[in-house]
Amino acid sequence: MISSALRHHGLPDAGCEIPGTVHQGGMDGALLSGKVDGEEPRDDHANPVESENTKHELAEHCEELAEALPLKPLEARRLQREGVAAAERIAGASGSQRPSDPRPEADPWAESDPWSEAAAGLAEASDRRITAKAPRATPNGKGGGSASSVQAAAKSRPPEEEEEPWWQARAEALAEAPEEPWFPPPAAEEPTWEIPAPSVATGRSGWRAPTRAEPKAERPGVLAAHLAVDPAVGAGVSLLWCAREGYRVQDIEEFPGQPELQVGDLIRRIGPLTLHDAGTVEEAERRFSTHFADGAPLEVERAHFTVVLRVRPKLGAGLSLVWFPPEGYLVEAIEDIPGQPGLRSGDVLRRVGAAALGGLGSQSAADRALAGALKDGVLGRVYRPRCDAAAGDLVAARTAASPLWLPSVGVGTWSWGNESFGHQHVAPGSPAAKEAAASTFKAATGLGSYFFDSAPTYGRGFAEESLGHLATTTGHFSVVATKHFPRAGPRDLAAAVVTTAREAAARLQLESVELLQLHRPAEPPCSLEAQADALASAVKAGAAKAVGVCNFSLAELRVVHDRLKSVHGLPLSTCQVELSLLRQLPVSSGLVNGCRELGVTVLAFSPLAMGRLSGRYVVRASFQNPLEGPDGKIDQKKVEGALATGLDIAKNVVFALFDIFKEPPQEATGKDAPGLLALSSGVLETLKGCQVQSVKDGSSKDAAALCTSTGGLAVFFLTHFGDFNSWELAQQLRTALREGRTGSARVVMVGIGSVDSGKLFAEQLDLPEALELYADPSGACHQALGFSTGALPQYKENLNPYFRVFLMLLGVGSPGTIRTVLGGYFGNTALGSEEVSWVDEALKQGAQKGRFPTSVPRRLPWEEKPTDGAEEWADLATAGSTVWSNRGFGETGLRPFELATVRLQNMVGGIIANWDSLKPADDELLVQQGGAIIFDGEEVKYFFRDKGILTYAPVATALKALPKK
Repeated sequence: MISSALRHHGLPDAGCEIPGTVHQGGMDGALLSGKVDGEEPRDDHANPVESENTKHELAEHCEELAEALPLKPLEARRLQREGVAAAERIAGASGSQRPSDPRPEADPWAESDPWSEAAAGLAEASDRRITAKAPRATPNGKGGGSASSVQAAAKSRPPEEEEEPWWQARAEALAEAPEEPWFPPPAAEEPTWEIPAPSVATGRSGWRAPTRAEPKAERPGVLAAHLAVDPAVGAGVSLLWCAREGYRVQDIEEFPGQPELQVGDLIRRIGPLTLHDAGTVEEAERRFSTHFADGAPLEVERAHFTVVLRVRPKLGAGLSLVWFPPEGYLVEAIEDIPGQPGLRSGDVLRRVGAAALGGLGSQSAADRALAGALKDGVLGRVYRPRCDAAAGDLVAARTAASPLWLPSVGVGTWSWGNESFGHQHVAPGSPAAKEAAASTFKAATGLGSYFFDSAPTYGRGFAEESLGHLATTTGHFSVVATKHFPRAGPRDLAAAVVTTAREAAARLQLESVELLQLHRPAEPPCSLEAQADALASAVKAGAAKAVGVCNFSLAELRVVHDRLKSVHGLPLSTCQVELSLLRQLPVSSGLVNGCRELGVTVLAFSPLAMGRLSGRYVVRASFQNPLEGPDGKIDQKKVEGALATGLDIAKNVVFALFDIFKEPPQEATGKDAPGLLALSSGVLETLKGCQVQSVKDGSSKDAAALCTSTGGLAVFFLTHFGDFNSWELAQQLRTALREGRTGSARVVMVGIGSVDSGKLFAEQLDLPEALELYADPSGACHQALGFSTGALPQYKENLNPYFRVFLMLLGVGSPGTIRTVLGGYFGNTALGSEEVSWVDEALKQGAQKGRFPTSVPRRLPWEEKPTDGAEEWADLATAGSTVWSNRGFGETGLRPFELATVRLQNMVGGIIANWDSLKPADDELLVQQGGAIIFDGEEVKYFFRDKGILTYAPVATALKALPKK
């Protein structure tokens, strides 16, 4: 690693403060040809102690070395990640007792034992080192460099002969080269084209399909072929225009056939006209049609081809290679002498002679295979990456600089640390989550999948922190893509994107992120052009090297692509969409082909349809018809029972729809409340034995003890933490507490779900500590108090809980729900200030949290556009309910769409966005309803049972039942 870099770039500047370099006027020659990056050390005449110390110093100061040398990006990254690990290998090889630790001294992860145990198997640094020119020979006559340095064995010389500096040996070797080199010059000039006479065809019946022939190779990877055209049916070939590449052969029909073409070939020239540099599809079509004829000469580029490798004595092959398992060796750079005609940076060397390099599990095995097969004139099998490729191939995603080489199979980190799915439902940052992430990282990098897709929201930063820690401590090469989630509203998107990129880079322990993507299109009023400008600002600020988009349509993608190209001179590297055998919309909509035309690499997330194509979910071996009897025949009684159930469900739905506009039935809420009278032993006695957990500290408490108080106490039994009722009750109680309407009484909320769900619930709503929050994971309190269990509880064994929720939205088992929903749109100006004051605070808090919508139009479609140049959109984070003021909707009560906007914020940006983390573990609890109880000491002053969705206890009325003290 280090020695290769030094051999390739020479010594650092004399003023560079690197231990062991040129402070004394020169550098020990042993350092440059000895084992600094894992090579066998040679027998030096220098003091062995000084030599080893020098090697240690260089290895441990790799960051300074990376700054001092003009390294390529991959070289610098390898130096930075493997410096300390190289020092440890040196110590082991030389017998030095100097201690070294591959992990950083101040490591915040080191306190967790699972990290240490899981990373123990990863601590050995990756062997994918970058090598360049062949070093001079060792005294015993064998090459001292690694096999991946692509070199030939040098002549031996006596060990007592004084060693000359490596640069002098190289200069002598260059001087010995004849003026007319023995190897043929590279075919840089354009080939001469001879257009044969077209075949004569009198019609389809007289056409004789030509026999399949191997096209002539003009230069490696580029073939001279001819187009077969039948006057009756044409060429029978399906072509796709790919920007800066040419026409890609998509399909070839059996007649007339194209004997010299293959599916996947790129047609770069027809006759004398080039196609790859045509600026538009129309221009490419014009050029192609101009020379479209039978026998037309074609210049074809093929992804897989063969080259003849050149190897010169003492100079080697002049290749800088990077080991990329399992593909082979990636060509990073090619020296002028001896030169490798046909190869270029980014090509993948998969076979040399009889030695297969792709598919090998370790670099040591590949190094041995390469060293044994490499010689002058040997054939090499090469693959040239493109913007999209078949499985197992490298993909070249375009950037402003060199391409971003990605494996065709990457790893998504959406489930890393997610509490609801993935990694055994572990919490982010827990020992189990860290151990799972480490094992996943080890398995992926071991199989060559070094590309990881992440985002700040994945595990709330845990995924990015894990990748940064693992890549740094293990030395394994990795490329990480992250995302920015654009929030709606008139905000500075460019500044937000740059901030996201820099914060992600800090978590990943990088100077800049390699690929930054927009998680989704931003909401109006942010234009697509502004989104492209924001991505460009991240590149120009040095916060990202490449940019992409996620979940964009083809039309949206074209706008961003064209803006980046025309205004900023930057390519759009990637477009990430859900694509699998079960999700073919990106293909049918033309998005995939559109990306190929524009040179944009498609990243397919959920390629196995979230496990549905992986065999994770299996169908039962035998299906038992629920209507069959023991004899395997249809049981008439079961059929009659099923029909009766279906008719009963339909009847309940019809009756509920008839009562859409009726108010929910009212019942007493005082001492004569039906629900209270049903509790023969009283509330406190009923709650004994029901355990709840404090969301603040996780401690358990008996519900009866929780409800015991010497003064006023308001206890609201919420539904689950992902339900509309819970969110609106918490928002109303938050405002009531701030306005002092609870007096000195305690206010307690008991929600259904886990402690972690309760914490997220409190975090999303910014609940004050004075509002006590407890979690009831099993809904034991609600069931003990006899609260409603939702729609058609008698059929809970037959109906899915989600279907029962749907029925409740229709009013089944939830009277008044549709009326209440419509009331949020039409408003109610008769409501008092105590009943509506919470709406303003909810709107502002939701917008500040980024819950959609965060802004609304200042004028309605029929209103005139303001002439004062004011903003068209109002930011709800500052305006709140004042948006509805002076608009003719009234100045009191609830105005139209005011409450509906709060509910939209709660649903889209709160509940749906965090559904997996908020919902209860048992789906049956999705339909469990709650209630409210007001105590004065042990006496119950108010008892209310929720009727259904959005028909919960009226907070203002309930709080008035608190004792006046």
